[in-house]
Amino acid sequence: MKKFDRLPIMLVVLALTFGIAGCSDRANNRQDEPAAVVEQTDPKLAPEPGSDPEPVAAGERDETYIRPEFQEFIDAYLDFYREYAEFMKYYEEHPTDTDVLLRLADMIDREADMVRVAHEWEEDDLTNAEAALLIEAEAEMLRITADLMETLD
Repeated sequence: MKKFDRLPIMLVVLALTFGIAGCSDRANNRQDEPAAVVEQTDPKLAPEPGSDPEPVAAGERDETYIRPEFQEFIDAYLDFYREYAEFMKYYEEHPTDTDVLLRLADMIDREADMVRVAHEWEEDDLTNAEAALLIEAEAEMLRITADLMETLD
């Protein structure tokens, strides 16, 4: 595959990586603001209204707490990212497969949904443990991207 043929592929990979990265950046910059309740379309992935971290004492919260719905979101995002990397490897090996275009359209739609949900989390105030989990997920996505780039060369 020519280097320029990979440009659209890498743009989507970068969009996936930075879509979740925006969640941690804006959440950390908004620590002093109250969390907003956002309409949810996928309750398995998005934060539940009023799902603030467990309080330790009146007015405090447990910074070691990870909300189950946040863990589910991170797991789903990483699973999607791994699936996308496998799709890109398949595309590299089968560039003339016409079904690839249909699968690519589906992957792009799913990626847009994942990024939308990631941005819903940025309205929420993450605990230290959730922020650490997010950073670990971002590091894993960068490893997946590096492995993909090696494979595509």
